[in-house]
Amino acid sequence: MINKKIMQISRFDQILDHVRERIVLLEFPVGSKLPSERQLALDYQCSQATMNKVVSTLISDNLLERTEKRGAFVKRAKQNEIKFMGWMASEKSGVE
Repeated sequence: MINKKIMQISRFDQILDHVRERIVLLEFPVGSKLPSERQLALDYQCSQATMNKVVSTLISDNLLERTEKRGAFVKRAKQNEIKFMGWMASEKSGVE
């Protein structure tokens, strides 16, 4: 019998990829403040812990920077720092 497992992408990975896409496509332009983690969690219908992990991952990926008591801001990233499902960011995407 053939094992027919369907690969499932975790909710965290789906949200991470979507927020990353929004940054790369300038829906969140360079220098802009992201909505609060609480608001993003409501928008994505997930826990604040999941959204905190998403934001922390994007900070590690050099797409965001967190400023104490001000929130997370989109950071100008170099092209070789973009880690996104094989996307190559263009000059229009705010990536150097």
